[in-house]
Amino acid sequence: MNKIMTFIYLLCISGFILAGTDGTIRGRAIANEDGQPLIGVQVYIEDEGIGSVTDIDGNFVLLNVPIGEQVLTVNM
Repeated sequence: MNKIMTFIYLLCISGFILAGTDGTIRGRAIANEDGQPLIGVQVYIEDEGIGSVTDIDGNFVLLNVPIGEQVLTVNM
């Protein structure tokens, strides 16, 4: 019974160790001239193959982004 409890304990601890290895980038694309939201803008991290498109309010979300510095590319 003790071996089973040890296994369950190690399994739970490994979940905490692996947690927090990626992040999220949220933002909003707006026009310089008048501050209006930009719809349908592509926002992506080319090196990671992660991307999104802005919604009707100019908002975007990039999920599962590796921790560290990233270079965002924006195309319209």
